[in-house]
Amino acid sequence: MKRLYRCNSGAALIELALTVPIVLVLLAGTVEFSRFAIIQMKLNKATSAMTDFVTQGTTVKTSDLTGFAGAMNQIMKPFTFSGSVIFSSVATNQGNTGSCSGANRTCVVWQHRAMGTDNSQIGGATTTPVLPGAFAPQRGQDIIVSEVYYNYAPLLPVTSRIISTLTAR
Repeated sequence: MKRLYRCNSGAALIELALTVPIVLVLLAGTVEFSRFAIIQMKLNKATSAMTDFVTQGTTVKTSDLTGFAGAMNQIMKPFTFSGSVIFSSVATNQGNTGSCSGANRTCVVWQHRAMGTDNSQIGGATTTPVLPGAFAPQRGQDIIVSEVYYNYAPLLPVTSRIISTLTAR
């Protein structure tokens, strides 16, 4: 028994066998989280770009909105965009005219889903919008809301559980 206790010829191999899986999991998590963070930054930039495109002119057509959404593949490079792009106009009505009747009522005046199948998180056309931070436009003010949704697929199936907790709506 004393001889077995003093023998350490396989200790390095056992240590390697115990640490390699941990190092691989840490490496995979780092790569996946970095990829996720880069995609999130690109999506933030894309959402700002979509809103900026719409607000450049005084009028906008649905064909323009579809064209703007077509730029998503270019903005998201080197990643491929698979998701939805939704444009909405939110205003506070000054009277009882238009699609949103009721004086001083804030509503979604129009909405266009240029890509994808996701539903808008602010609400549909002619409904009262759910805006972040209880934001509401002033009377006579019109705001454009761009929503971009991305169908994220992790590189490794093992990391999908971690990513799903980060992307829960």
